Amino acid sequence: MRLVLVQWRDTREVGETWHDIEEVSKTHSSVIHSVGWITEDNELDLKISACCPLELDDSEVGRTTVIPHGCIESIKDLILKE
Repeated sequence: MRLVLVQWRDTREVGETWHDIEEVSKTHSSVIHSVGWITEDNELDLKISACCPLELDDSEVGRTTVIPHGCIESIKDLILKE
């Protein structure tokens, strides 16, 4: 599996109640950085898991994030050093 840093855009709500249109104009989507092991990459989504087992025959992973490809700005491979 590849260990990656993904930069992606997430939604942001302007507010819980009525708000001025100027506030809407000043609000932008959030830039998010997520680190994880790619556990699946299909035509819709990239799935990365923060926790993966060392044993190759263990198929459980933890803390998985599903990111739509349309939200991804960049993917960078990370290199582990011992």
